[in-house]
Amino acid sequence: MRYVFSVLVLSGLLLALPNLAVSGSDQTGIHGGQVRAVGPYHLELVAKDGELQLYVTDQNNRNKIQTKGGSARANISNNDENQVRVDLEPVFGNLMRGSGDFKITPETTVSVLVATSLEKDTHVARFDSLTSQNTPAEATDNDDDHDEDTHESESSDDDD
Repeated sequence: MRYVFSVLVLSGLLLALPNLAVSGSDQTGIHGGQVRAVGPYHLELVAKDGELQLYVTDQNNRNKIQTKGGSARANISNNDENQVRVDLEPVFGNLMRGSGDFKITPETTVSVLVATSLEKDTHVARFDSLTSQNTPAEATDNDDDHDEDTHESESSDDDD
């Protein structure tokens, strides 16, 4: 009887774990975008009409993953069945940016394929229920002091 009870509890946990993981995937990131966990990374997508910004961090969302040498592509689609493809280029630090002729609506879905220079795998994340976002602090090229050796010693109070 105890064995049957243990199996039922374990089965219930296994069924509940994917739901817990999905519920945590609609987080808002520090730049105001949606966050998705893919492979060993967290991706934060900040979407505005005509512009996408993608921030890449580690699984713990603590360390910035350098995007230099990496690549990403976003497929943007709305209910009108128009699809726009935007290439995201590394800008500096953990930021990739791309622009194109598109509007962000609540029906917009953005699928992002990303590959970093750290590994050969390509990871895919899907962002939906988007609204056009204005980032709390616009990313500028002056923030280019983020490199792999300094991410742990950076202060978390960047009030630029």
